[in-house]
Amino acid sequence: FLVTPPNSFHKRYLIRSTWGNSTRFNDQVKIFFPIGLSRNETVNLMIKQEFDLFNDILLEDYYDSYYNFTLKVFGSFKWINLY
Repeated sequence: FLVTPPNSFHKRYLIRSTWGNSTRFNDQVKIFFPIGLSRNETVNLMIKQEFDLFNDILLEDYYDSYYNFTLKVFGSFKWINLY
């Protein structure tokens, strides 16, 4: 998993279009981005649109901040364990 803030749309796009492109790994490696909620509702709507387009966002129910980084990591482990 790759940690990025909610509003880093361009950074996630660059990762997907370069070294993180799924075709490089023949679908053997899945890259995903764990993200918490933003306090900005417009950013949250854009994240949901990004998820619909790329299907690689793990949106958790907490506000994304430095202090909630542990929640982000454990949420990622939970997802890996389930899937």
